[in-house]
Amino acid sequence: MLQFKMIYSTSLYIVGGFNRPKSHTRCSQDVCVANFVEESTYETKHISADCDYAHSGEEAGASALITDILGSGSTPVIQVSSADDAQEGDVVLSVERSTRAPYVAISHVWSDGLGNPRNNTLPRCQLRRLQGYVNSLYPKSSRPVSFWIDTICVPRQTHLRRKAI
Repeated sequence: MLQFKMIYSTSLYIVGGFNRPKSHTRCSQDVCVANFVEESTYETKHISADCDYAHSGEEAGASALITDILGSGSTPVIQVSSADDAQEGDVVLSVERSTRAPYVAISHVWSDGLGNPRNNTLPRCQLRRLQGYVNSLYPKSSRPVSFWIDTICVPRQTHLRRKAI
């Protein structure tokens, strides 16, 4: 049914989520808690168990720039690239104001590992992976493509969170 009603890539994306079994042992008839996140013990996931890349997202004034962009009524977006003199795993995260140029908004479930209850950061391995996915949606001439993800683009301060959301 999905194949006939949707674009093929959209169908694959939706079906790809079906192979993530979650425990429903704590769920009741009234509420499912399989995707609930316990913030005190939550750990942002790397792309593999043996990955130990550092987090990025708050360096070089990124948080202040995101706050300024939100304050002006615009939407902050990011791009991830590698520095010319970067060591393996290093990334350069740039924040900019969204424009008419395309950008991708990434919606995710925190229980899948892309959230961060303590900081506006993600592991560099995840940022590089996400930028690769986003870039693959557009022709090479349009790359790198900016993207928005709540973990980095929604500030921690309550009044700014409300504005961003």
